[in-house]
Amino acid sequence: MKDIKIFEKYLKEFAIVADKWFKDLDWFEERSLFYKDFYNVKKIANYEWEDFQKLRYNLHSFMSMQLAGSLALGRINMPLEKYRSVFIYIVESKDDTNVIFNSINTKGSDYYLPSFGESTISELLSYAHPEKYFIYNKRTIDVLKHLGIKIENKKGDKFGEKYSNYNNYLHNLYTLYENVVGKQTSISVAFELDQFFSWFYETKLNLFPNFLDNLKKEIKKHKGSKIKLDFSHKGDKYIWLLQSDKEINNSMAHYELYLKKDKVSFEIHFEQLKTKKRFHEIIGEKLPEKFEWYSWSRAKSIRYIDLIELGNKVNYNEVYNLLISLDETIGDIIMNAINQIRSKPSIPPIKFIDIKNPNIILYGPPGTGKTYNTVELAYEIINGVKADNHKIAQDYFKKERGNRIEFITFHQNMAYEDFIQGIKPDIESDNIKFVKRDGLFKVICDRASQSNNFDEIYQQFIEDVMMKPITLKTKTRNKKFDITRINSNKSCILQAHTDKATEIGVLKDHIWNKINGQGYYDWESYTVPIVEYLEKNYKLQKKSNLKKKYVLIIDEINRANISRVFGELITLLEKDKRLGQENEISVTLPSGDRLVVPPNLYIIGTMNTADKSIALLDIALRRRFDFMKMYPKSDLVLTEYKNAFEKINSKIRELKGADFQIGHSYFMGNAFDFNYTMESKIIPLLYEYFMNDEDAIKEVLSSADFKFIDSMNSDSGLIEIDKEND
Repeated sequence: MKDIKIFEKYLKEFAIVADKWFKDLDWFEERSLFYKDFYNVKKIANYEWEDFQKLRYNLHSFMSMQLAGSLALGRINMPLEKYRSVFIYIVESKDDTNVIFNSINTKGSDYYLPSFGESTISELLSYAHPEKYFIYNKRTIDVLKHLGIKIENKKGDKFGEKYSNYNNYLHNLYTLYENVVGKQTSISVAFELDQFFSWFYETKLNLFPNFLDNLKKEIKKHKGSKIKLDFSHKGDKYIWLLQSDKEINNSMAHYELYLKKDKVSFEIHFEQLKTKKRFHEIIGEKLPEKFEWYSWSRAKSIRYIDLIELGNKVNYNEVYNLLISLDETIGDIIMNAINQIRSKPSIPPIKFIDIKNPNIILYGPPGTGKTYNTVELAYEIINGVKADNHKIAQDYFKKERGNRIEFITFHQNMAYEDFIQGIKPDIESDNIKFVKRDGLFKVICDRASQSNNFDEIYQQFIEDVMMKPITLKTKTRNKKFDITRINSNKSCILQAHTDKATEIGVLKDHIWNKINGQGYYDWESYTVPIVEYLEKNYKLQKKSNLKKKYVLIIDEINRANISRVFGELITLLEKDKRLGQENEISVTLPSGDRLVVPPNLYIIGTMNTADKSIALLDIALRRRFDFMKMYPKSDLVLTEYKNAFEKINSKIRELKGADFQIGHSYFMGNAFDFNYTMESKIIPLLYEYFMNDEDAIKEVLSSADFKFIDSMNSDSGLIEIDKEND
């Protein structure tokens, strides 16, 4: 094998770090054990759909591409018996590699697996026969390309033949790997060799994450550093760099490290819609030496001309000192502009919507900003004005979530017991018992109706119990018991003063509800003295919250069975049926608790029209909600991609209707990567829309003048477009 020396060099490097590399892979051997159990033919013959669905979380290709996993294993795509026969075939077949692969990968074949891509099929084969098959993925292909290695294929070969050639080539490395690196795990050499390619990709090709990790460590060495990396604003090709003690640290103005091939650019970005064009006006064309203006996001930003090198020879102390120097050079200029912008009076924010109905649903195709806008709408409802920018609304959302804002995503299995109130097992009890648990809807209804400082005093109570157990007496029989500790769920763990007493758990929710005069519980005789102790020893305050506004955001509201989730409470949502209104209605829950919806609770739902049209919604829900449409806006799309965006949506409207368009958010943002977006987002979405009809998908993409190429280098098995034709 003529390439042997190329691999030998890098395998020697890997051998030095292999022990640590495999120790850090905590999933590695667990995955192997899963498949040893999964590929039991006797078990496969009796598998139900749920057994096959476990693959979704044990296949790397599906975990990295969730939509592909959803298409393949979210819903059943053929009779269950067919799935059983395919997986038995994978285990028992004596056919040649190319025949097996093509059988699983070809429509109409007896063993075809719908929506399983080429990389995924190779994973299935390699886990079934670890010593025989190697995982095919784009990462390994990229490494081979980088090393100048080309695996020869014949013209007209199907992917099965190409995979067979690929598999045979890598088998030639097994002996070399064992001789140079040595077997590191109890798993096959094929899996270890696959991890060698991962190591090579991460350390030789994917240098940006390593650069950031090392830079983060360098910054930590400098106590009181003026700069810090913001990993909450990080993408594949960028990260925000913030000032620690000044104000160049938000969307209005921030530093950014941006990946450009194998180098990093230092940039200053201005992203706030209202102010981003002002910086160029105020600062003017002249900048310090080696800084320049450049067009970015429909305005102008600043960048440093010299790029920072990546690789093993980076001196991170020098990089740190450079960044500090750049901050000192340009920082005061940016701060002066910020101060000038802020010194001018701002225009009063315009209201998002004149809200007449407290129940609202934002509806439209995927990627039109429905969930994004719920955050801003919640801010406006509570504060009465529109947020100056999304970050302000987002920060407020994070701060108030669990207080005046709650967020939940509906799904097909959502039930009344999850959302309103139900009976759940008490995992803290020594005996098998079930307790009442309030769902999120009841919790926020209660919170919006009245409030107290319960959470604050309960925290103090926890700290007191940690210092010393508290002894109380039951109300009826005057029996002593100790509150010995508070568990991770903040439940009180009790121990009676008897020889054979077992631990008892009293939930924090039960104490809260008892303070509010609700419910009867199994451990009532213990709950009451705890409540009395809190009321006596802590300053528990009760007050009405009806003057404050509260918001419940229900994402994907149309995914649940509304009648099953809301039950009789759907009527209570109406404006005139709420607490204190003309036609107020309350209900008594099965537990005996009273529930009424307060007038100051606003419900914002989102609905993906690609899943279900408004016409198919539960009529009781439709009658009680106002609907706001959110459709694609091409004026928000990056200019150079606007034409392709409009053509794709025009063809989708023609073939499927307006509810199945592509949202503008897919084509926005300073870290936007066209090829990544098309291959990882848009094309998989089209597969879902058109039920895997590749001819229809190609018709949509052809309308935007895209060309198609062989899928040999595709990690997902989906249609791939010509990279040069964007």
